[in-house]
Amino acid sequence: GMSPRAILDKMKNGEVYVRRFTVPEGRTSYEIVEILKSIEGLSGEITNIPPEGSLFPTTYDYKYKEDRTAIVNRMQSL
Repeated sequence: GMSPRAILDKMKNGEVYVRRFTVPEGRTSYEIVEILKSIEGLSGEITNIPPEGSLFPTTYDYKYKEDRTAIVNRMQSL
């Protein structure tokens, strides 16, 4: 319900909500999947545990309702 100008003003003034989570080093793929399952605002289910060592540990930004599988794919592509 906001005008494009109002949205641009909010972005310019830093009034945006950044969603992010961190995957610490040393976590197993199972633990990382559990982290993803616990994040509110994500959608979809992860049906397979990725191979060990295939998920890059770092801080990830995400969008509200982003699919968990898409995030796993992004984690594997780094």
